[in-house]
Amino acid sequence: MSIVAASTATPTSYRSVPTENPDIEFERRWTAWEARGLAHERTVRRRFLTVVIVTAAIAVAALFAYKLLSQ
Repeated sequence: MSIVAASTATPTSYRSVPTENPDIEFERRWTAWEARGLAHERTVRRRFLTVVIVTAAIAVAALFAYKLLSQ
């Protein structure tokens, strides 16, 4: 069997796109899971930003206090 003959063979019947959604309940649960994940990600990002801002403010205040007290 040659490579050319193997590559030119036409596939038997198959569908690349399903015609109907077999599990509507799964799609509903998956959409809810994704929404919870996005909400969680937003919450974590907000908390991280808050921690970074507070840490930076404390570091700047400590630097100013050190500079004032070291004179």
